[in-house]
Formats: sequence, C-alpha cells, structure tokens
Amino acid sequence: MGYYESPDYQVVETIGDIEIRKYSSYSIVTYDNPGDRNSSQGFSSLFSYISKGNEREEKISMTVPVIDEKKQDRTTMSFVVPSKFNKEDIPTPKSDFLSVSVMEEGYFAAIRFRGNPTSRRLEENEARLKDFVRDKGYKELSNYYNAFYDPPFQLPFVKRNDIMVRIDYKEK
Repeated sequence: MGYYESPDYQVVETIGDIEIRKYSSYSIVTYDNPGDRNSSQGFSSLFSYISKGNEREEKISMTVPVIDEKKQDRTTMSFVVPSKFNKEDIPTPKSDFLSVSVMEEGYFAAIRFRGNPTSRRLEENEARLKDFVRDKGYKELSNYYNAFYDPPFQLPFVKRNDIMVRIDYKEK
C-alpha cells in the first residue's frame, strides 16, 4: 500500500470478490487486555509502542494493516512489525498488554471492501466469507480477522478493509 509496508502475499485463486491468499510469515505486536473487551485502548497502546514505547525506546515505522482478531470473549489488535526486524531483534514492549508473536505462513480466504468499516458492514462481509468457506468445504483454522489499511480521517470511498480467516487450502 503506497506509503506503508504490509505483509507479503500472493493471490492463488479468485472466486468472485473473494481471494485465496498465501501469506508469508510475519511478526506482529498484539494488544490483548482481558479488561478491554473491544480493544478500545489497542490503537493508542500500539501507537505508543512504535513511538518509542519499547524497551530500546526505538521509533518504529508504521505499517499496514492494523489487525483485529475476533476471539470468543474479546477482540485483540495487532500491528505488523516492519520486515527489517529479525524475529529475535524486535524491540520488547514496555506494556504488559503487548506481546510479540509470529503470524505463520499459510492460506487465508479474504474479502475486501471499501468504505468505513462500520459494525454492520463488518458483520455482513464476515457472514459472506463464512458462507463462502462453508460452501467450498474449507476448514477454518483460525478466528476471523479484520484488517484496516487506512486512518480514520481517510475519505470513505478510498478506505480499504479486509476480513480474513486461515483455511486448509490445498494448491492445485
């Protein structure tokens, strides 16, 4: 995406407006606070982390997307770590609610939509993706993820959003 680094993937199949993507592995820093069920403090915590709120007090470049993972009892929010960092070299977060992990290589079913990611639009697109996964006979291997590529002040018709789920896809 233009100005910001994002995880590498290749589209291996397109079916209507749904893509099967093969992602390379990448590192993430995740905000997970059981007391903050909707991750309302997630973005500010992650922004603090990249703005020297880490043990090395190192400024870290912004990347896209910001990823929400929908768990049973709460939502977490993750920041993609720039690829210049080796897994062992990622600055350690100062906050107890932030942790570093790896999003392993794999296949994801993804649906992209433009505009403001309202609750209604997220729910509708997730339902469409769930129907697709079920209809194609894929097994879901993860929770659903919402991926947001643009800041809130971006014009709505430009905003890019994805809903994704890891699946058991086998390349032909």
